[in-house]
Amino acid sequence: MPYVSVLTPEWQVSATGLTLLDGEFIVRIPVAVDEETKAVLSVFVCLSPEPGFAPDGYELVFNLVESGGDDDDRYFSDGRETRRLISDPVQRAMILRVICEAVSMVLSKAQPRRITMMTMQPNLPDKALTKYDCLAMVMTSKGYIGGRCDPYQGLRIWIFENGKALECP
Repeated sequence: MPYVSVLTPEWQVSATGLTLLDGEFIVRIPVAVDEETKAVLSVFVCLSPEPGFAPDGYELVFNLVESGGDDDDRYFSDGRETRRLISDPVQRAMILRVICEAVSMVLSKAQPRRITMMTMQPNLPDKALTKYDCLAMVMTSKGYIGGRCDPYQGLRIWIFENGKALECP
């Protein structure tokens, strides 16, 4: 059974959803429920210290997490998988808005100097990169400069630095 969104157009991200754990800035926000199983679907956004660039460099990771029932949490980053869970385009757009707001909140709290973001799957079509481009706009609105770099083994990479011009490797 598909999930039913708990979001409304007036819904806003709350700063109470932010956790600092072992140097990571984590936000997990419930966005939908399976009324039959009572499983919960949440947005998960994390800024983790990036090896080789810490303490100034962080990697941005985001996905949906399914929790509840007897299984361990299941993480989804592929739009084809998440479309099975949330098929309504309006609900999907609201969830993307929540992801963007959660990223904005995490950036405001962490204020990292450098941010790297990378696709989880190689060779994604342009349509699948739209959500990454939305997050890139969030970073730009927060004063970060950078953007999409050349792909590495089919993975797309974005690199941003706070307030400074940055060349992609």
